[in-house]
Amino acid sequence: MVVSLLVLGLLGFSHWAWAQTDDLTLSLSRSWGYGGPKGRIQGTFTFHVRGPDDLTSVAFYIDDQKIGELHAPPWKLRFQTDDYPLGEHRLYAIGTTRDGRTLRSNVLIRTFVPKSEGWRLALAIAIPIILLTILIPALLYWIDRRRQPGKYTGYSGPFGGAICPHCGCPFARHWWGLNFGSKKYDRCPHCGKWSLVGRASPEALRAAAMACGLESPPETPASSAPKHPSDWKQRLEDSRYE
Repeated sequence: MVVSLLVLGLLGFSHWAWAQTDDLTLSLSRSWGYGGPKGRIQGTFTFHVRGPDDLTSVAFYIDDQKIGELHAPPWKLRFQTDDYPLGEHRLYAIGTTRDGRTLRSNVLIRTFVPKSEGWRLALAIAIPIILLTILIPALLYWIDRRRQPGKYTGYSGPFGGAICPHCGCPFARHWWGLNFGSKKYDRCPHCGKWSLVGRASPEALRAAAMACGLESPPETPASSAPKHPSDWKQRLEDSRYE
């Protein structure tokens, strides 16, 4: 009993101590845009301030310019970096408590950069992804098709062929299909419906093509031997002159 009361007392004291802290903590989150290494940012960002419960106002600053002031929580303020000069800036906040105290937050150093830097970073990330997910599979498919031409059908491509679960027709999986493990969420060009499809074997693709009416079944070669007795007699008669 005594131990339980002691624990509850400590928890209550720690909560009271946190609530009564005089610290004003400033953080920054990205709403939209670019956040690169070494504090280089561009786009729309949001100030977040955490402080004591008796805060009555918070003013937000970029360098020595006040960009906004709030008089009620939540202590959040959104800003756009393009509205300010490029280069390094000091971001901080100043809060006022109910009893008239002034609290100054920590300072965040950020460098505002142009939109072009964000695009360069986006391209630097996108190009390797394109190489890994599109170009390399296409190259491997081209090499394998040259080595084993009989392995592929007209309904198979760099990303394999699939059979639509709706209409049963085969089609080559598209590069823009969404990957879900070994399957793709792809659109059938025959019926226009979307579904999650995996790779199908060449044999299954050919069978589906015939069942769907896209291909005719191979013709059974007729026997070269005559089937009627009169045909045998005619052949024997003709062989006398050979």
